[in-house]
Amino acid sequence: MAATIKDTEQDRTRRSLPKPTLVNKLEGCSDVVNMAVPIPHEDAIISVSDDNSVRLWIKRESGQYWPSICHMMADACSSLDYHGTSRRLFVGLASGTITVSTVLFAGFSVENSRQLV
Repeated sequence: MAATIKDTEQDRTRRSLPKPTLVNKLEGCSDVVNMAVPIPHEDAIISVSDDNSVRLWIKRESGQYWPSICHMMADACSSLDYHGTSRRLFVGLASGTITVSTVLFAGFSVENSRQLV
């Protein structure tokens, strides 16, 4: 006798969700991108990578994101968080250090303010 497995509610919900679609692609980074977050109220994305870089990608008129800033850190970047109101960028490094920076869009720059260990 064959056994049948009933679908759970979670299985039914998962099948009813639409498949994700690729909206844009970030091209131009030479290593693994560990994390990327959109910047609220800006057509921009911030990414961190194993090549020690923090990149600010600005959406151009063509609809593609281009790297506008490449800020090199002391170690590989593993994670990030961005606080839109204060424009603070928190970057976690492989060494365990967290770097707090301010993102300035007027001149498109990232200013280091302090490191937390």
